[in-house]
Amino acid sequence: MLGMGEPFNQEKRTPVCLTIGGSDSCAGAGIQADLRVMHALGVHGCSAITALTAQSYRQIDHIEYVSTIHLHHEITTIFRDYDVRSVKTGMLAHAAHVEMIAKVMQEQALLPWVIDPVMISSTGQPLLDVLGKQEAASKLFPHASLVTPNIPEAEYFLEHRIREPRQAAQKLADHWNTPVLLKGGHNLSTLIDTLAMPGSMTHQWSHPPLQLNHAAAHGTGCRLASAIAVYLSQAYPLVEAVNLGMIWLQQDLRTSLQQQQDDPLH
Repeated sequence: MLGMGEPFNQEKRTPVCLTIGGSDSCAGAGIQADLRVMHALGVHGCSAITALTAQSYRQIDHIEYVSTIHLHHEITTIFRDYDVRSVKTGMLAHAAHVEMIAKVMQEQALLPWVIDPVMISSTGQPLLDVLGKQEAASKLFPHASLVTPNIPEAEYFLEHRIREPRQAAQKLADHWNTPVLLKGGHNLSTLIDTLAMPGSMTHQWSHPPLQLNHAAAHGTGCRLASAIAVYLSQAYPLVEAVNLGMIWLQQDLRTSLQQQQDDPLH
């Protein structure tokens, strides 16, 4: 199943998407969620793991970080033997991870890169150190195809509270000279997602609020960024890829809403 939109050309090989991020032992977010989305949308997902976590949807109990040398081997092995069509990054543990991935981005500059700046977990656990945040802003974001901060992450880089999502997304897009998707899911009064392009072009999507429990809502940002990376791997233009990713995520969340009453995992 390839998802919504025009079917992918079957005469071509199945696209390969690479996700770089942390392992989520409860499989609600992180690498496990990314791979589930990629499989659901008909691409082959490969992974490079930055950290091993012991967590549930309630909290993170422990994190073991992967060495930068090993992470580099994970990534270069996939690029050597697979025809990677897009890359999505999530949790990057520290500045050394960021610097190494920035070099890989330069080597693979023709690929779409979706950077999800995972800095704090939905349960409040810090996931990227201060230097890592600075390095990401200067070395990753300006070279990405899309950066997908949520409201708290965007406020960190803006250094002020966000009152108007359109202006905030535009300011970040202009500052980094790259498209920014400001995920408004943390602003439960509006549920507006804003895509800003450098040079004052914005698109907005509004969604009806869904009464999801924490387990069902866990990892929604990961899933959206992964879905967009999938559609970019299938050569959709960015705005269309974002729109299709939004549609897929809302369908996935509605399914979770239907299941959560009967299934303790949702």
